[in-house]
This record gives sequence, structure tokens and C-alpha cells, in this order.
Amino acid sequence: MSLLLVVVLLFFSSSCSVSSGQYYVSDDCSSVAHNPCHPLSVYAGDMSQYNNNIFYFIGTSDINDDVNMTAVRNVTLHGLDQACLISSRSNERSILIYNSNHVIISNISVYNLGVIARSSNNITITNSSFNGKTIRLNNAFDVKVSSSVFIHYGVYITYKPLPVCSTELPHYSLIVTNVTLKRSEMTLSTYHGDSYNLSAIFYNYHNILHSQSKFALGGSLFYIYIKNSLFQSAPRLGVYYGFFITFGTKMNPKKCKFPLIQLISTFVIEVSQFNDGLHGIGVTSFPYLPRTLSNHFIIIIIKSCLIANNTERGLQINKRFLTLVQINIIDTVFIGNEANLILNSNSISFSNVTFANTRSTGLTLKASVVTIENNLIFKHNTGVVGGGLAINDSSQLIVSSSANLEFISNHASYKGGGIYLEHTSESAITLEAPNIPLTLINNSAGAYGDDIYGYTDDRSNQFNLTNRNISSTGDAQKIHFCTFNKKTSDKLIYPGQALKFHIVLLGYDYFGSLNVTDGIIEIRDGLTPDSAHTVDHVYARSKPGSNCSSPIEYKPNHPPSHVKHAMLFAIKLNYPIFWDYIVNECPIGFSVDSSKAPMKHFELAFKMFDLNGDGEVEFDEFETVQSVLLSSTAMGVRHRDHVINGNVASSVGGALAVHFFGKKLDQKLTIEKFQEFHTLLNTEILLMESRELGLAKLMNSVVACSAKAVKDKLGIEA
Repeated sequence: MSLLLVVVLLFFSSSCSVSSGQYYVSDDCSSVAHNPCHPLSVYAGDMSQYNNNIFYFIGTSDINDDVNMTAVRNVTLHGLDQACLISSRSNERSILIYNSNHVIISNISVYNLGVIARSSNNITITNSSFNGKTIRLNNAFDVKVSSSVFIHYGVYITYKPLPVCSTELPHYSLIVTNVTLKRSEMTLSTYHGDSYNLSAIFYNYHNILHSQSKFALGGSLFYIYIKNSLFQSAPRLGVYYGFFITFGTKMNPKKCKFPLIQLISTFVIEVSQFNDGLHGIGVTSFPYLPRTLSNHFIIIIIKSCLIANNTERGLQINKRFLTLVQINIIDTVFIGNEANLILNSNSISFSNVTFANTRSTGLTLKASVVTIENNLIFKHNTGVVGGGLAINDSSQLIVSSSANLEFISNHASYKGGGIYLEHTSESAITLEAPNIPLTLINNSAGAYGDDIYGYTDDRSNQFNLTNRNISSTGDAQKIHFCTFNKKTSDKLIYPGQALKFHIVLLGYDYFGSLNVTDGIIEIRDGLTPDSAHTVDHVYARSKPGSNCSSPIEYKPNHPPSHVKHAMLFAIKLNYPIFWDYIVNECPIGFSVDSSKAPMKHFELAFKMFDLNGDGEVEFDEFETVQSVLLSSTAMGVRHRDHVINGNVASSVGGALAVHFFGKKLDQKLTIEKFQEFHTLLNTEILLMESRELGLAKLMNSVVACSAKAVKDKLGIEA
């Protein structure tokens, strides 16, 4: 056979067998028809010698050692027919990828095995599933993850500055498509500063079943784009947001100088859903000084998204006054969430946004500045203070010339069914142009301001009300007495008697007219209005069907005299109203000093009835003593039948017995009740006498003085 023929035969023979760049991996190579085949442990110690190779996994491979892929090039780990399971059942092992390029993991099921890729490029994970461990990508650049599922798995992707700055700005990418998280967590941290620009794309990304996706943004250059994704994560312990963005602790990493590069980073979320979780979208940061981001500007855009049926917040933004972060929400619907909240944020804009069916106010602003660029619609929201929109804590709502606001069928159980504006904190609505459309239809409030509470259209630019028949009012600005004429004489009371007044509180409505409202009233007392000091604060609101309040009571604690006192009602320092009153002496020898009352004989009489000495009198004891008294005294014999004359002994009368011992005669009589009975009996006798004399003033004084005396003797607080 010639040498040429031998070479040709060897060529064709080699072309029909496995090339030197292909290896088969199995724990049971005896059942594998391909060669070479070995357990993974044969290759795992140091795979740097296997550059430009493909490892085909067959069956189940049990990993007992780390798979070390340091400084490898063009290495693929591929499972045949998705039949492979790489499992570390008892040991914590990982696939370690260090300083490597073009590493592919495909078509493999990974169980309880970690993956760590550090300082590597062109890492691809596709058609694989991961269960029960973590994958950590630390400065892994140009990474692609596709068509994979993570179950009970942590995915942590971190970008940090390069060791040295480049002469030109490098660009790296992260592409995540058709990936599902189940009971898992994904965290993307960008702490690389401006040493390079990161482009991260998430497409058809599903964060479901108690999962969480977190984006920790430092002062770094990035473009992050999320589209056609679903964040549907029921809450579990330690997981409160299905999706949230946070500005982390490394806001000022190493800086590189690229004079022609504008330091703008963009985060876009488009055509995605955030449903059925504890929170929908969250954006938060730690408290930093306003200049923390220096000249680095960040734009967050939420566009064409649905945020629905979240049990605590659909939207929660708390930027803590980061001045160079702008958030634009466009063509987005918030529906069926518990609440939506923006606080400590000064650069938020809405355009074509709807809030509907929110259970605790459609949108609440606290210490924030929000701009309305186009349509902003509130429908069927409910709340306590503010059904549709609540503007609190010095917040500012800026309405641009192209805006249109609609509030339809919102309800507040207290005040501000459509709009509530907290006037006391100097919150405000500012119109940038006149005649901006405002629609208010079928809104309601349990107390005040069906459509608007707290906002008066008194500036140069005014809304164009599509429906001018609205209900509105505001915080109390004026206070009036309802039923008293100040020209009448001073009010006279007796010790222990309360001053009672009906008042009406008035606030300004949307059109600048006074309308009924409620509020906290400060009560002051003194010798003159100027010297009066605060003694109490009371809440006042009108009674149903009336503009006047329920009685407001105040009991002065002054001794009787002819000195005139002044009682003031105030809602503001400049607008008090007052009434003069005098505390008179109690008439006919009445005293409110319990120490002067002759109560000793009451105690002696009571002890006479208390046969067993337990401090209380039972009906049987009372009846026994009564029988003795009626039989052994001349007065008792004559009146024992409750008549002037008679000789048949009978027990105590029904009314008194019931008063002392109850209807079933099973209660016990105490010394306090006995003393109270005696005092009230004397009072009733005096009242009967005063009626005969027609002394109405005497009656009132007796009631006031006697009532206080009774309470003093019984130790009851007046």
C-alpha cells in the first residue's frame, strides 16, 4: 500500500470519528458509545488545557469538586437532549470561570451547583435550568442569558471599575432574553462609575412566584432597557418588591475622564406588567446630599406599562432629594393597587397616566414636585383624606400648558373626594398657563369637599372647569358663634358648671367663597382676651343637616367670685372669638367643698344595717334592721304599713328596695350609693321648693352646685 493511500485512509477514518476538540462527560461511560468519555472529575481540576473544546454531558454527573475554568478560551459545556443534571447533593461546589473568554453553558440542568464568572468576557448561558444555588457574575462582560429558568436561585450581577482607565470609553453588554425566575432573586449592581458604559437589555423576562428583581444603581454610565416583561410576584418573607430600583451606597466610584462623553444614564421600562405582588414598582435611595451625583444625570422612563392589584403599593418612589434623577411615567395605567406614593422627590413627570380603583388614595404626594405634561386621570379611587389625589407635606403639583386633568367617581371617607391639598404645609398646585381643562364629576366625600378640599383658584392662571357645579371647601379660616348674640349680658355659671357653645367653622372653597368645614379649635381662658392661655384643644364639625357644631364644653376651674373672665375660641392667632363669663357663688348655703359636708352620721347609720360587718348591706340585713325599728319605736309602729296609723308589719316599699338592691333584690348597697341617695334626695326637695317659688335661676344653681358636691364626695372627676 502506498504512503499516499495510507494518508487518504487515515483522513477519511478521522473524519468519521470524534475530533480531538470534542469530549464526552458521564458518570457511566460504559453506556456511552462516543469516545473519549470520562467523568467530569477527569477534566474539572484544570480545564485551561482544553481550549477550543466542547464537552458533551450525558446522563447525570455528580460533582464532588469545583469545576475550575481559569484562563480558558472557547469552551462549551453542552448537555445532550437536555438529559443532563449536574448535581452536588451534599457538597457546595461551583463552576468557576476566571479570566476566561467565550465560555458557553447550554442545554444543561444544574442542581445545587453554583456558577461564578469573574473578570471574563463573552459568557453565554442558554437553554438551561438552575435550581437551588447562586450564579455570580462579577465584571463578566458581554454576557448573554437566554431561554433559561432559575428556581430557588440567586442571580447576582455586579459591575465595578476597571483597574485602569482606558483612552477611549469601553462599551460592554448584558443581554437577558426569555428568562424566568421562580422563587428566585436577581440583583444587578452598577458601581463601575464612568470607567465604561454598560448596556443591559431584558426582553421577555419573567419574574414570578415570589421572585424579586433589584437594580442597584451607583453613579455609573449605563443604558438599561426592559421590554415585554412580567413582574408577578406574590409576597414572601424578606421579599417586598417584585421589582425595584435603588441608588446604592457606592455613588461615587473611581472616575475616568472622557471630555467628549456626556454623563447621562438611562433606564427604560416599556410594555411590561407589574402585578399581584406586595409592591409593583419601587424606586428608592439612601439619604444623600443633593450634589451626591455630581454632574451625572440619570433618566428613568416607565412607558406603556400596567401596574395592577398590588397589596401595598403599586408605585412607591422615594428619591430622598437626589437632584439629578428624572423619572418620566408615560402611557401607563395603575389599577386596583392598595396605594401609590411619591415622596422626597423633585423631578417626576406624568403624561397620559391613569390611576383607577386604588383603595387608599389614587396618588399621594409627600414633599415632592410632580409635573403633569399631558392627561392625568383618576377614576373610582377611594381614600380617607383625598380619594383621587392627595398633595401633602409641601408638595408641588405643576400643571403644564398641554395638561388635562380628570377626576371621576372618586371617594374620600373624610374629606377631598377628588383632590385634597394640605394647605397647612404650603402644598400648592401651579398652573403654567390659563384655561387648562379640569374635569370633576361624581366625586364624593364623607364630610367635606366632594370634589376639592384645600385649593382655591385665586391665582392669575385658572383651570377651565368642564363642570362648574362642584363641591369644595378648605381648612378653617374663620370661626363664628351660632346661637349667641355678643350683645347679650355676660354668661353666668356656678362652680362645676360647663360653658357650652355651638360654633361654625368656615373655609374658602375653590371659588374663594366661605363654606362650612371642620377643624381643631384652641380654647383659651384668662382675665382678658390678651392674657388668656391655652387650656384645651377640641375637634369641631357641623352636625348633620346643620352648619353648627355639636356643643363645645369647657369647665372653668375658678373659685366663685364676681370677677369677669374671658374664654376664647381660636383657629389662628389672628382670628379668635371670645365670650365673657362670671363664676357665681352657690346660693342658699350650698357648698362644693366635700370636707364641710356632715357625712359622719351617714356612715354610722350604714354600719347599723351592716350586720355581718363586710362593708356592704344585703337586702336581708336591711329587712332585719327595718323590722326591729318598726316594732320597737313608737314612730315605727305608727308607720310600719307606710300609713299614718296601722298595726300590720310589712317590708320596705318596692321603689326604694329596687333602687338600693336591684329588681331581683340581689345587689348589695354600698356606703357611696347610700350617700349619693341622700344628697340627691335633698337636691330634689330643694328643686320642688324652688318650683313652687318660680326661682329658675335658683334651680340651675342648685343642680350645678349639688352635682359637683356629689361628685366631690364620691371621688368622681368632674
